[in-house]
Amino acid sequence: MSENSKIEWTDHTWNPWQGCRKVSPGCQNCYMYRDKIRFGHNPLEVIRSKPATFKKPLSWKEPAKVFVCSWSDFFIEDADPWRDEVWRIIQKCSHLTFQILTKRPENIKGRLPAGWPFKNVWLGVTAENQEQFEERVPVLQEVPAVIKFISVEPMLENIYLDDLSGIDWVICGGESGANARSMHPGWARDLKDQCEEEGIPFFMKQMSRGVAIPPYLQGKEFPDEIPKKPSRIIAPPTRQKMLHGEILEIFCNDGQVYQLSELAKTIPLTSSALSSRLKNMGWEHPEILSAKILSERASQRKSNGVMVCNKDVTDLSQLSNRIRTENLFKIKEFTKFDLM
Repeated sequence: MSENSKIEWTDHTWNPWQGCRKVSPGCQNCYMYRDKIRFGHNPLEVIRSKPATFKKPLSWKEPAKVFVCSWSDFFIEDADPWRDEVWRIIQKCSHLTFQILTKRPENIKGRLPAGWPFKNVWLGVTAENQEQFEERVPVLQEVPAVIKFISVEPMLENIYLDDLSGIDWVICGGESGANARSMHPGWARDLKDQCEEEGIPFFMKQMSRGVAIPPYLQGKEFPDEIPKKPSRIIAPPTRQKMLHGEILEIFCNDGQVYQLSELAKTIPLTSSALSSRLKNMGWEHPEILSAKILSERASQRKSNGVMVCNKDVTDLSQLSNRIRTENLFKIKEFTKFDLM
């Protein structure tokens, strides 16, 4: 566990300024807003911290990782008058590793100091869904940094990591708190798979709503550790056996993954055909969270899946129409396993 922070992937948190404005779906249940309101403060007001807090890293003598701006965003425009002073503190504390995570990567390039990149700064972006991954990660990839990382927290949907070039580390986590949105364990499993395929260290921080991390998602790797030979996830034998074929995986809010596999051109893919076969597997019409295809053509795209739908499809009728319209494939065999 962290010495001075509850965040496992760091040792200290440092907030030279506080307050922020919500910019994307991941901000919806921000703990900073909750705590600021509880203390009677305005979370929207970005303020400079008191001198003791602002200069706190100068008092830390032992090497450690420091997460910067857990109660704000390092690159928020309101902090422009103070950021140069923070860069000077970071430069002085060469024994500390500063982890800067932002939801505003478009602000990075114009706010970097002379002498950048610093050897003791890791630079990362939050990508809680596919849209934010596609918007933020390419911007990060264009910025020089000794370590670049992605925080997929809170993970709100299945994410297809199209291009991970230049990325050194991926953190995954579900949302916590009273109003936490659910993270399907299959989404995290897919993310871990993709990181293993690319040889990128994967840090599984937490599941959503206090659920224990399942064995096949265990792993808290750091980018500065000696790389270990990737070990495949502990998954049901059915999935490992079927990876050689073409699989449609349906992730549902009942905590289960329904697998539909094998090409069968003679069977029309209709919602009734899906329903009759899924009924034999105990399907009780759970809400569909996402679906993706695993196939040889997916591996050629350096991905472990081709996304069929992601939250925009919620029932079998819509799913069958999507697959049929896009001429994907028809269904022959069915399997299910529980990931909760």
